[in-house]
Amino acid sequence: MKWFNRDRLIFKRQKSNTLFLNFSLGYSLTNIGSEVDYNSQLPGKPLPRTARLGYGLNTGFDIKIKNTALNALTAYWSVEANDLAVNTDDTGYNYQGMFGDIDIFKNIIKMQGDEKVVSRIGYGIDIFETIYLATGSYEGGIYDRTSTSGYGFRTKGIFRFFQQKYTKNVFSFIIDNMDFQYYSCSYTFYPNEKIRYHGIQISISGF
Repeated sequence: MKWFNRDRLIFKRQKSNTLFLNFSLGYSLTNIGSEVDYNSQLPGKPLPRTARLGYGLNTGFDIKIKNTALNALTAYWSVEANDLAVNTDDTGYNYQGMFGDIDIFKNIIKMQGDEKVVSRIGYGIDIFETIYLATGSYEGGIYDRTSTSGYGFRTKGIFRFFQQKYTKNVFSFIIDNMDFQYYSCSYTFYPNEKIRYHGIQISISGF
C-alpha cells in the first residue's frame, strides 16, 4: 500500500519511499480427531485438540537506493491465545467448541492468561533487514507471567547493498537467494532464573 511519494531529509537522494501498514487475523484448530488407543485393554486417550486465535500488526517503510528496494524499518506487534480444547474427568473426556475456553475480551484484547488459556504477546523492530530486536511475555495455564527477549543479525540487508555491483556472476545468486541469520533469545521461567539459547539459520531459495 503506497501512502505517499516524496523526498525525505534523511534520504534526500531517493525518489520515493513507501510507508506500509499490515493487519492480520488468524485462527487454527489442530489435532482434529477422536482418540488414540495405546492398549486395547485401556480406554483411548483424546488427541490434544488445541484452539489458537490471534492477530498481528506491522508497520514501517521501504526505501530505494539506486535501483534496489530495501526495507528500512519494520515494527511489529502480535497477540495470541491458545487453549487445549479438551475437558477430562473421571468419567472420560469431551471436546469443546471451536474456541475452547478462549475469551476474546480477556485473553485477546486485555492480553491476560488464566488457568486454562495461555496468552502470548510479542513486539519488536527490524532495521534495514540486518538487525532485529524482539521482546514479549506469556502467561496462563501452568505459567505465571514470563518475559522473553531476543536479538539477531542477518545478511539480507547487507547483500542488497551489493546487488547492483554483482549481477552476472556467482555472487548474484548468493545475494538474491541466500540469507544467513544469527539469533540469541532468553526467557525467565522461574523468578531470577533466565534460560538462554542461540542459533544460526541459513535460508536458500531460488531452486
